[in-house]
Amino acid sequence: MTANGANGQTKDEMEKVLGSGMPLNELNKYLSSFSGSLTSGENFKLKNANSIWFRDEENRLTVEKDFLQKNADYFGAAIYKRAFDNATCKEINNWVSDNTDGMIDKILDNIPDEAIMYLINAVSFD
Repeated sequence: MTANGANGQTKDEMEKVLGSGMPLNELNKYLSSFSGSLTSGENFKLKNANSIWFRDEENRLTVEKDFLQKNADYFGAAIYKRAFDNATCKEINNWVSDNTDGMIDKILDNIPDEAIMYLINAVSFD
């Protein structure tokens, strides 16, 4: 997900490390397909969820629509533009709890003033 927001040398390095040099658009397709193939079975449950949370302050952060769209399309990322206040902290913790069937009920105590974006992945296996 992060690589979709990179460009230049950073993007090139991420393609090398994440996909052995595979171009990012191909890597997105591969990872989307792979993630979709990880299903629950008769005796187990596997759950994977992704989200992007970003601060609702345009003077501090401009998020490219293409970045959000690629992550929604390929990784099913839910997108949240929020105030990053106490209510957002609670909402993030609830999102994590919901997407791990309560196995993880809290990942944040508060959101620091300098935080502008969170990419959150929740995986549970039962």
